[in-house]
This record gives sequence, structure tokens and C-alpha cells, in this order.
Amino acid sequence: MIIETMKFLSADNSGSKLLKCIKVQKSRTGTTSINNFVKVVLKAFTDRKKLKKRLIYNGIATVVKSYIYRKDGVTIRCGQNKSLLFTDSYKFLGTRSKGLILKELRNNEILIKNAPKIVKYHNIQI
Repeated sequence: MIIETMKFLSADNSGSKLLKCIKVQKSRTGTTSINNFVKVVLKAFTDRKKLKKRLIYNGIATVVKSYIYRKDGVTIRCGQNKSLLFTDSYKFLGTRSKGLILKELRNNEILIKNAPKIVKYHNIQI
């Protein structure tokens, strides 16, 4: 479950280090699952040419601390919250991703359209 004020580590090489969720999109309750985009703000970053401090970016969570339940009975829980960073027009800011990409993200149409390398090259069935 992803809520507002949740902090994420960066899961790509865009230059960001720490992200903070400020808005959950398409949700009535203020929570969302791993497959939806959220609005994030940079808290710590290294690349000052590409990234700006006060801009709002889109992020998609790749791994979360809370449990993820699948229909086949498998539960998944990871140690940290990690997120990929996108622009307002959903353009992927990095070139590679670090760590796991769960198979729930492979059904996201925006992610397949704008970052096909991530979906294509991560064939880990976790």
C-alpha cells in the first residue's frame, strides 16, 4: 500500500536519491497499489543539471515494504520502498533500473509505452 508522505529510494540512475510522495493519483481513499503513478518531490539528488528541487515529478513504485498479495496465494514483502522517476509527460528520466521489477508492473500501459526497456529486460518472475 502506498500512502501520501511515504518516502522512496531511487530505483534508477536518474540522479535522484530520496523521493517523497505528495499525491496519490486515481484514488478515493488516499492509498494505491504498486501499479499506479504517484506525484513525488525530490528530497536528495546529485544531478543538478537534469533535476530541479522544487519541481513535481511522477513516480511509480517498483518495490514496497508492505505485503503484496497475488491471486495464486503468493505474498511478497521487501525491505525498502523504491521508485522509478518520470517527468510530467511520463518520460523516463533514467536509462537503467536497479533492483527488482515485479510482474504487476508489466501490465501498466504507460510504463510499456514510455520505458519499454524496463519491462522488456526484467524477466524475473518474482
